[in-house]
Amino acid sequence: MNHPAPAMCDPITALTDPKLLAPMLPGVDSGSWDAWLDVVRGLYGMPVEDADRWRQLTGRKPPEQTLRQAYALAGRRGGKTAISAALAIYETCLRDWSALAAPGERIVGAVVAADRRQAGQAMRYMVGGLEASPVLRGMIERTTTESVDLAGGVELAVMTASHRSIRGRSFAVLIADELAHWQADGMNPDVEILRAAEPALALTDGLLLGISTPHRRDGVLYSRYQRNWGRDDAPALVIQAPSTTMNPRLPQSLVDDALAEDEPAARFEYLAEFRDDLASFVDRTLVESLVSDVAERPPERGHRYRAFVDVSGGRGDSFTWAIAHNKGQTAMLDLVREVRPPFNPTEVVARCAEDIQRYRLREVTGDRYAGEWVTEAFGTAGVKYQPSEKNRSELYLDLLPMMTAGQVELLEHDRLVSQLASLERRTRTGGRDSVDHPRNGSDDVANAAAGALVAAPRVSGIHKLNTW
Repeated sequence: MNHPAPAMCDPITALTDPKLLAPMLPGVDSGSWDAWLDVVRGLYGMPVEDADRWRQLTGRKPPEQTLRQAYALAGRRGGKTAISAALAIYETCLRDWSALAAPGERIVGAVVAADRRQAGQAMRYMVGGLEASPVLRGMIERTTTESVDLAGGVELAVMTASHRSIRGRSFAVLIADELAHWQADGMNPDVEILRAAEPALALTDGLLLGISTPHRRDGVLYSRYQRNWGRDDAPALVIQAPSTTMNPRLPQSLVDDALAEDEPAARFEYLAEFRDDLASFVDRTLVESLVSDVAERPPERGHRYRAFVDVSGGRGDSFTWAIAHNKGQTAMLDLVREVRPPFNPTEVVARCAEDIQRYRLREVTGDRYAGEWVTEAFGTAGVKYQPSEKNRSELYLDLLPMMTAGQVELLEHDRLVSQLASLERRTRTGGRDSVDHPRNGSDDVANAAAGALVAAPRVSGIHKLNTW
């Protein structure tokens, strides 16, 4: 039997009451969540219990009133997802929304995650929290993999990072989970999503909470960190803390081992520091300035073409290929193809070979794919497969000066533009920098295009055949 929403209580009571949300925070009665509870107290304008810890976490004095925007930069396994899921339930289920909801409308408490796996984890936290509460479980009306309809005209939902899923909804709370790592088809949608959500949150006086391990020094999380960290009058609360500060049950030895193995990565993963060894590889504005108004250039006589392929086995990554030629000092991209998984690799090789032969080519260069089937499959299709002498990072590094000099002409291809613009450059001591896609991102289209664009046209051997 379903029941109406319980009466409103303060968040600390809700988070520590065994009948409400305490089951979501194991050990909350033993002090394991004290740092997070003080963050919640400050966020809601309540007196904090440890002023020194508060100052260390936030760099500011506690607010005297409730704030409706906060960003928590905390290390891995620091309890971010659990506390944010609990606050999502608190904001959605323990406020009276009847006066704000239009007839038939549900007020939504949403967790927006970087990908489906993280969204699924957040949903499991919220459903588990509702079912573990003898008070809240009676509110459940209907549950799906992505939402829970609740009594009182409210809904808990998880979404992946896309601004399209945000528009047209009224939010009680929006949790931006791992905000620094949002990627969607190679794009960084953080600005668009928050821009779409903030008007709806303003109408409901809803809470916007961004939680994340930090990443490189750009994006909306970094800009809001700079704008609000340590300011007593800031409209948003920002905390920054290592994993062990927020979760004292996490063994320090785990952090020490990670630091010993890869210190730059561990410092952002567990110490919640922004990465100084990562930077954006190329500005999106520059990439867009090189895009022509055509999606594909057909083969023409008099051009020497070259082709590059980024091979995939048909499960995890896309299978991509690109063809290019030179016009004077400018490298012209003529064709880009992407086949997303799942697919039959042999069939895709045949499709790729058809495009290559259409441009009068008899060979293609590609990455050093481990499977022997690649050479055989292309050979069967009448194309010679040549492993590239350079890896993807070296191809990108060779492409950059061509782009900055305006000696590249790209095609209209959203995925290509987005993947190039999202590439990250990692500074290495004593050696050449490396370039790769960000975590949760992809660069299959960009890799194929870069390989075709930077390859020097050869005038002997088999490439004479494509001059027509």
